[in-house]
Amino acid sequence: MSVQELLAKIRGTERERADVVKWIYTDTQLKAAIKRYVLRHHGNEEDAVILFDEMIVQFIKSVFSNRNLTIEVELSAYLMGISKHLWYAESKKRMKFNTTDSLESHDWDSKEESSLVSILNREKWTLLDKLLTNIGKNCKEVLMYWANGYAMEEIASKLNYKSDGMVRKKKSLCLQELITLVHNNPQIHQALKHE
Repeated sequence: MSVQELLAKIRGTERERADVVKWIYTDTQLKAAIKRYVLRHHGNEEDAVILFDEMIVQFIKSVFSNRNLTIEVELSAYLMGISKHLWYAESKKRMKFNTTDSLESHDWDSKEESSLVSILNREKWTLLDKLLTNIGKNCKEVLMYWANGYAMEEIASKLNYKSDGMVRKKKSLCLQELITLVHNNPQIHQALKHE
C-alpha cells in the first residue's frame, strides 16, 4: 500500500482508518525500532509500547485534521519522526517533574508522592492560568488551543479569525507577551522554573 493510499484511507471511512491502524500496528520492524530508541533514551519496554500507541494516534489525528498533508519520505521514517518527537516531549515532561534534592531525600510512599506532585502541578497550573488571564481572553484562548495541539486552521475556525496566518501572528504576539510577563516577574519565573 502506497503512502498516498494510506492517507486517502485515513481520510476515508472509519473502517478504512481502522484498517490503517491495524496495518501500522502489525509493523514489527517499526515497533522494534521504536523500542530500541526508547530503551537507548532512558525509557523502558512499557514506555515503548505506550509510545507506539501514541504515535499511531498522533499520526491518524494529523492526517485526518490536515487535508493538505503530504508525506514525501518513507512512511516508517515519518512515523519514527513522530515517535521521536513524542518521546522528546515525554522526556522533557519527566525532567520537569523531578522533585528537588530535599524532597528526594525523604522516604516517600507512593500515595504521599503522588499527592505532593498533584499539589505542585495544581499550583503551577493555577499560576499559569493567572498569567494567561493577565494577557487577555483572546491570547489565552489562542495559546490554550495551540498548546493542546490544534492546527492553526482549526484555531482560526474556532475563534473566528480570517486566516491561519492571523492566528500564527496572534500566537506569536501573545507568546512574546507571556514570556515578557514571566521574565519581568522574578518570583513567577522561579516558581515556574523549579516546579
